[in-house]
Amino acid sequence: SPKSIEGLQFYSDLINKYKVMPTPVALSNMGMGVDYMFASGKLGMFLSGLWETPSLRNYDFNWDVAMFPKNKDGIQRFGTGGSGYGILKTSKHKKEAWEVIKALTGVSAQIKLAQRGLGQPAQKKIAEEQLSNDTSAPANKAMVNKAVRYAVYDPFHPSWREIESRYLTPGLDMVKNGKETAEEAMTRVSSQINKFLEEERQ
Repeated sequence: SPKSIEGLQFYSDLINKYKVMPTPVALSNMGMGVDYMFASGKLGMFLSGLWETPSLRNYDFNWDVAMFPKNKDGIQRFGTGGSGYGILKTSKHKKEAWEVIKALTGVSAQIKLAQRGLGQPAQKKIAEEQLSNDTSAPANKAMVNKAVRYAVYDPFHPSWREIESRYLTPGLDMVKNGKETAEEAMTRVSSQINKFLEEERQ
């Protein structure tokens, strides 16, 4: 869509025009994780998720989290994923597996998950109580509860991971590295994806 292309081009411009973000190649050449780059002052901010909390707490510096900025139209969104538990229908230990899932999703485990900072608890009450009342870093962690309303998920399609790795990611890399404009890359990528989906239907 034109809005997607506009957003991607702005993302590319932050890297290639305004020079306020490193290129993917520059990041990989630095040979260190973004968490260490952030903690050592080489990055002023970076995009990630709540799961970075445990490692960032190991560094001796002040840091926090913030909501994604709005675009010029006042729209605020960010991509995210999620985690879930399941039991294979072919499992020979369904009863035991169910007990594991109950333990992982129970109150005690969800509280520990929130305290560790590794993820967002699935139970709303626990998320609100733990993330709001916990005084450990990040200080603004209660923001995460508000952020969920702006989440945009990857397509729920059985072939999505293949589509992403074969077409979308290489196309996005071309845009991020300034080799193509967002319109050039996404016009090609959307055509490739549409062709893939059409062939899959046949």
